Amino acid sequence: MELGTNNKIQSAYRPLVQGLMRANSQNGQLAADDEMSPFEKQRAAEQAAKEQQKAAEEHRKKQAEEQALKQKEQEQEMLEQELENSKKEAEAMEDMFEAFAKCIKIAARITKGDIVPMKDMKFLAEHEPDMYKQAILMRMPNDHPKKHKSLINDEEEETADNDMSAENAGADASAENTAEACEEAPAAEPASDAG
Repeated sequence: MELGTNNKIQSAYRPLVQGLMRANSQNGQLAADDEMSPFEKQRAAEQAAKEQQKAAEEHRKKQAEEQALKQKEQEQEMLEQELENSKKEAEAMEDMFEAFAKCIKIAARITKGDIVPMKDMKFLAEHEPDMYKQAILMRMPNDHPKKHKSLINDEEEETADNDMSAENAGADASAENTAEACEEAPAAEPASDAG
């Protein structure tokens, strides 16, 4: 009978033993941590700290790279802007020097006593009035003057004419005002003589 009693006891405790075995397998990790030596725990903590430090360093590197990229893009935009500005300045300076060179040639022709087209003389008078005055004052008599073609092309003449028309419009308006003032003044004088 003892055998039968043992079987009954084993069958009664079997579910309890299986439950404990399942609980042990689920808590196996906890059991493994509890079984680690202090040296192994310290080593695992150092490894976790190194991984965190490495992740933080990679994040800082990524931020620094992004910031450097933004800075390079800004510098490139600034350089492109400066290049564009310097191109515009160079073009303006080139136009100015071309006009000055033409003025010098025109003044030299006038000084030699040669025949210079009227639009060239206007161009010189507009762009370099002092040089024009000096050329006229220093004009030398020439028995055989050379007749020159104009140095000024039509585009420059149109630009000069537009500038002159704007200046002349202002001068015409002031001349009209002066003329009107002169007309009114004589009309007022006879009335004062009658009194």
